[in-house]
Amino acid sequence: MNIAYSFNLIRIDFEYIHSVDDCKKLLFEHNIDEHDIVPQKLFNAKSKYDVLFYDTKTFFLVACVKKGKKEIIFLDEYKEHMLAIEPINKQWKDISELSLDYILDKINKIGIKYLTENERIFLAKQSGK
Repeated sequence: MNIAYSFNLIRIDFEYIHSVDDCKKLLFEHNIDEHDIVPQKLFNAKSKYDVLFYDTKTFFLVACVKKGKKEIIFLDEYKEHMLAIEPINKQWKDISELSLDYILDKINKIGIKYLTENERIFLAKQSGK
């Protein structure tokens, strides 16, 4: 199976940044507002970090690589956010929450082959009534 991944991250390498003006130029060239990532704060981070990773939608700092290291460190806030994301393989509905209308709508929208095992059992029970 081939899966194409798309990460919504910006990577900033300090190897190529030598001044606050370099930061301003970099942000301008990539259409990033200076209110989203402050050039002076970005340049100040150069003393501690080799690389910073920002989320492209929120511009929150997600991860970093400390000076002279190779390990990517995820910020605790981002780790908490990642753990709070609902898994995509979680059952959509518990059998006690199912209704015939819900299952028929699902079949109508995406097809019968996408029913979960619980939904198939529920539908079989309903058709046997």
